[in-house]
Amino acid sequence: MTYILNTVQVSQTRRQIIRSLAAWSTIAPVAAQYTDLFRGWPGDFEGQRLRRKPLTLTDQRLLKGFVGRFSRFESDSAEILFRWSPQSTRSLRTSREVFDYERFRLTPSEVMERPDGGSWLCFEAERGLDHLRICERISDEQGRVWTDFDRWYEEAVEARSTDPPWTAVTVVERLD
Repeated sequence: MTYILNTVQVSQTRRQIIRSLAAWSTIAPVAAQYTDLFRGWPGDFEGQRLRRKPLTLTDQRLLKGFVGRFSRFESDSAEILFRWSPQSTRSLRTSREVFDYERFRLTPSEVMERPDGGSWLCFEAERGLDHLRICERISDEQGRVWTDFDRWYEEAVEARSTDPPWTAVTVVERLD
């Protein structure tokens, strides 16, 4: 379908909308292609049963512009946010960015091993009475794992060693 627009008559806002729609039209078929691959969320995490929870305001900031599926759960010891994406996207933000934006005092990130035996990128966040440890990583369906979101994005965009879909998992534990 072709539209002819007189750019003199089209306002700046309309041009931005048209550009956004044009960009989305190239992304939407890719996302739709992988939606059937979504297998649902796990029932347990690190040996603990998961219970679904509503998204928080922090989650909503983290998910702004995200293309994919997401859900928050809690176990006996942590809250877990799952994000499933059928395409490589910069909107798969790190939780560090969001906690920094929320004015938490953050420790440097470091790769740590969690009870599942896997590597996770972790940091601590503190604000008022809240003292938290946040760990996260991205994995693909073949079991490859990234703790560095920028490296994952680079490899995903260049289609090196990974194919969609991907799941990002963020674990938030209270340290008080």
